[in-house]
Amino acid sequence: WHLAEQGQTKGPYGRGHLGRMVTEGSFTRDTLVWSPGQDGWMRAEEIAELAQLFTIAPPPPPPPVA
Repeated sequence: WHLAEQGQTKGPYGRGHLGRMVTEGSFTRDTLVWSPGQDGWMRAEEIAELAQLFTIAPPPPPPPVA
């Protein structure tokens, strides 16, 4: 998978790497992705294979208490 971030293309990344990026918060449902054979860029949540990554990921942690 290739990602579009801030006007640049990054990747390719495998599904496992994207899963780790979800945990880190650097890959979200709104991230634009493309893969060979795909018609243009799509949001990650619109692709069934990638949407699954977000159903198993925990929510972001709460902010630290001051």
